[in-house]
Amino acid sequence: MFSVIIQYIYGDDPFADAESITSAGEILEVADRFSFTDPKLMSEYRLVKSGVDASNIVDLVILASWHSCALLKEAADNFIIASPKVVIASLGWAQVEESALLMANIIKILLIGRSKMGGDGNALDCMDIASLRRKLG
Repeated sequence: MFSVIIQYIYGDDPFADAESITSAGEILEVADRFSFTDPKLMSEYRLVKSGVDASNIVDLVILASWHSCALLKEAADNFIIASPKVVIASLGWAQVEESALLMANIIKILLIGRSKMGGDGNALDCMDIASLRRKLG
């Protein structure tokens, strides 16, 4: 776990294997513990870029919740909205059912869904994470 910190400090690429959920989880844990924003964002980005599917949705939902990963949560939420039956049929669904917080979030996104951008395009609370980061960056 601390090898990630050493790699990051000395300029090596701790993200070489960040597409692996296990590796990304370790990076997120270290980044949270020591408030390393860049490694956290990069690990989160790599997970999202590697794709959300039925085989990893539960792990990604859990990681997003535990480590407050907005981009990862958004990608997982979008997958849940698009394919709720696939999510419920996934192998790790029992883990989600055991967490009141995760279940509440899933029920909320399925019932309410994502608000669509409207009006003048400046409604910050309706923007997706990538758009919000571009606007505020």
